[in-house]
Amino acid sequence: MAIEKNEGRPVMATNKAANPYGGGDFFQPEAAPPAPPSRKQPGGGARTVRLNLDLDRDLHRQLKRMALDQDRTLADVVRGLISDAVAKNSGALH
Repeated sequence: MAIEKNEGRPVMATNKAANPYGGGDFFQPEAAPPAPPSRKQPGGGARTVRLNLDLDRDLHRQLKRMALDQDRTLADVVRGLISDAVAKNSGALH
């Protein structure tokens, strides 16, 4: 039985054999959408990687306030701070 596409919403499957838990109609979700294109840095720069870290709540709050005050995103502020720190210390790394 073919499943019809309906604007990205689940569609009704009426084939009782398709339901592994017994007869009756059930909703079958449409296939997952294709993966998004690779992440690029804002402005079309080089590919990026994701960084996850834990922060103290107060430090996170301060960073959010800094972003609001500068009308920037939190991610943009953190990227800028990391870039500045690496540029400042790049001579010490060699």
